[in-house]
Amino acid sequence: ALVEEVAAELALHPKTIQRQIRDGALPGRKFGSVYRISPVEWAAYLDGTWQPRPKSAPAPKPTELIVRKAS
Repeated sequence: ALVEEVAAELALHPKTIQRQIRDGALPGRKFGSVYRISPVEWAAYLDGTWQPRPKSAPAPKPTELIVRKAS
């Protein structure tokens, strides 16, 4: 589904849908400059069975990286 279709169905602005996809609150992916939601994920979201993807851990700071020398 396109963001515009989902926005119309939820009575929200398309930018709100894009932001919620980017933040992981709604299912979907960005392909180039277009956000899309797969029909399977959208159906799961509407059924209440979709689980948001977990927030990824922040990248370690360079000082926290372990550097191993090759033997």
